[in-house]
Amino acid sequence: MECVMSEYKDVPAFLFANESVIDFYPRFGFRQVQTHRPLLKQGDGFSAFGSLATAAKPNPKRAVKLNVDDQTLASAIKNRTEFSGILDCLNTSSIQMFHLLKDYIDDIYYLPALDVIVIAYQEENRLFIADVIAKEPVRFDDIIIELPFRGVERIEFGFSPDWLGVSPFWEPVPMSDVMFFIKGDWKLPDVFRFPAMSET
Repeated sequence: MECVMSEYKDVPAFLFANESVIDFYPRFGFRQVQTHRPLLKQGDGFSAFGSLATAAKPNPKRAVKLNVDDQTLASAIKNRTEFSGILDCLNTSSIQMFHLLKDYIDDIYYLPALDVIVIAYQEENRLFIADVIAKEPVRFDDIIIELPFRGVERIEFGFSPDWLGVSPFWEPVPMSDVMFFIKGDWKLPDVFRFPAMSET
């Protein structure tokens, strides 16, 4: 750590830690930062919730599950263009592939009608969307009707979803749940979600 810090003395840095090392990184100038989770809840006036709450069977022609080694996925990650204006990460394709293999290998959906890939899974009435990979601008209202999930009452994003035309509720995450540390001057926004697919 001392070697890395001396090599990159004035370079801002970030990292994610766990509770076993929470006192370690501050010795090198890191400080923990409050993060938030962007949420949509049924009843918030979000127009696409109707398609997620109904009991109707999803249309199998809409979302196609992809394998992690599908070239459509690799190409989409390489050529993605839409990013958050709040906070986002560039040049993290190798980290994204790591998370796909480790965390989301069964949660990759291609939406042919939109040429978009969505990384998402449902737990009871909660839908977690880890990422939306797009080459062109797309609206969340259009994405959600293509996904094969039903009985959803709460949507949580693993990224800042402003670029999808969404204005979520920002819920503070307990500092003990997500230990995000930064070093240097980052000029972070008041509320943000560090992209789950780019966490290191």
